[in-house]
Amino acid sequence: MNSLYLQQMVRGFNRREDKAITWIYNAFYHEVFSSIRKRTNNSSDTMDLVQDVFLRLFHYPGRFDRLQKIRSFLYRTAQNISLDHLKHQEVVRAGALEVERLYEDTTADSLEAEDAMAYHLGMIYNAVERLPEKCKEVFQLYFERNLSNGEIAKQLRLSEKTVANRKSIGLKTLISYLPNRARHFLLLLTSLL
Repeated sequence: MNSLYLQQMVRGFNRREDKAITWIYNAFYHEVFSSIRKRTNNSSDTMDLVQDVFLRLFHYPGRFDRLQKIRSFLYRTAQNISLDHLKHQEVVRAGALEVERLYEDTTADSLEAEDAMAYHLGMIYNAVERLPEKCKEVFQLYFERNLSNGEIAKQLRLSEKTVANRKSIGLKTLISYLPNRARHFLLLLTSLL
C-alpha cells in the first residue's frame, strides 16, 4: 500500500469515518486475534476480547498521526486485556474453590449443602428486590444474566461509568442488607462473574 493511502486511512480514522474504521479493523484483526489467543492460551473468550480491544480503539478520544501508532495502541491494549482476562480467570478459579470449601463445612450431605446455597441465594434475590429501581435494574442484568458493564450500558442506553457506579452502589447496599454468611456468598458469586 502506498503511504498516501495509509495516511488517508489514519486521517479518516481520526474523523471516525466508517470506511477507515472498517479498513483498520480488517487490517489488524488477525494480528490482534493471534496475539490474544496466544497470550490467553487459546481461551474460548478470545473473540470477545478482540472485540473489546477494537471497542477501546474506536472509543479512544485521542488522535493518531501514523498507522504505527494505531498498531502500537492495539498491541498494548491486547496485552492489557489479555492480562486482565488471565487475572480474572484466576479469581474465578479461587472463588470457585472458596465456594466449594464454604459449603463443604456446611455438611457432608450434598442435599443439605444445596439447601444452604439455595437459602443464601434466596436471601440475595430478596435483597436485590429491595434495591433502588435503577440500581436493581443494573444489578439484575449483571447478577442474574451475567452481562458485562458494556452490554448493560448498551441495553439500558447508559454510559459504562453510570453502569459501574450503579452496580457498585447496588453491591454496597446489598452487603448492608445481608447477614455475614449470605454477604460472603454474594461477594464470592460476584467475583465469579
